[in-house]
Amino acid sequence: FPSHDIVLNSNLDETSGGYETYASATANGGLGWAPIGTSGFGTNFTGTIKGNSKSISDLVINRSDEINVGLFGYASGATFENFSILNANVKGGANVGILIGRLLNGSSSPSYLTNIQTSGSVEGILSTRVGGVIGYSQNNNHDGISSSAYVKGIARVGGLIGDMTYSALYANSGVIQNSFFTGEVVGILASNTFVGGLVGYANSFTLINKSYSEGKVTGPSIVGGLIGATFSSTQVKDSYSTGNVEANNIVGGLIGTASSSTLTNLKAAGTVKANGTISDGTGASDAGGLIGTLTNSSTLVNGSAFGSVTGNGRTVGGLVGSMASSSSISKSYATGDVTIISPSTFGEAGGLVGAVASSATGSIIISYSI
Repeated sequence: FPSHDIVLNSNLDETSGGYETYASATANGGLGWAPIGTSGFGTNFTGTIKGNSKSISDLVINRSDEINVGLFGYASGATFENFSILNANVKGGANVGILIGRLLNGSSSPSYLTNIQTSGSVEGILSTRVGGVIGYSQNNNHDGISSSAYVKGIARVGGLIGDMTYSALYANSGVIQNSFFTGEVVGILASNTFVGGLVGYANSFTLINKSYSEGKVTGPSIVGGLIGATFSSTQVKDSYSTGNVEANNIVGGLIGTASSSTLTNLKAAGTVKANGTISDGTGASDAGGLIGTLTNSSTLVNGSAFGSVTGNGRTVGGLVGSMASSSSISKSYATGDVTIISPSTFGEAGGLVGAVASSATGSIIISYSI
């Protein structure tokens, strides 16, 4: 079964034959659906599922102490195309997604997802990597995927993908494009939560292109309307977010933290709030209308932010909360109100950038706030 090709010829739901036995809340002793594919050799799913624009509805999975949980638990070098999973209710421990818990590349090519939609709810109970479509994706291509799900997890939580990385193995991998999210994302870990409307954690040469989020995003730390954090030569292009974003600190309307990243033609329109408590001299920090923290030689070109930004303590900016380490901003602007509540000793705020580190050697050119 792991290497088989699957074709959907009709819609499946709670009225379909076998639902009570295999996919209901009472199936498998109350555990619900048993995910296809495990992490052992020869047991991960490597086949193809062709959906023919059909849907799978009312899927229930209740496996809160298991890893790699979804309709498919563990897949590599696989292809998923043209179907929807609707009204799902999925709970797992770690690496949890409505469609796939963990997705890897194959031996000679990435896995491919094309024209996939999900709705319902998904929650990771024990550990990290939870997404409305995929919990953890490594070296794969995602084109035209979307979700309206409620997504909740400990850390590395995203509306579509919780954790996404690329190891420079193949061309056209580590990519998400033409994709969107319209649900709600919640992260609960006290620090370094990495929560985003599209992707929670994007690392190592990943590309996010022509995508958007309209969902509300909340979490304690490192939270963005589109992406929680970008690292290590990640690129984000031609994308936007309109949802409201709230955290204790390190929060942006589009990206919470951008490190060693190239950012081009980006917009955010939601309100941004950093509500963390203040310890004098430190305080809740890094709230920006577009990006919370821009650091490690990141570049932002043609960025704009339109929502209001409120921070408790310090480093609150209409476009970027704080900027450091040879990063640069050009041809960018912000129009939203900026408010700093109960300023700490270092209570920096700015219409464009809240604070620039004293050791920074980057630049801000052809940019403004109104």
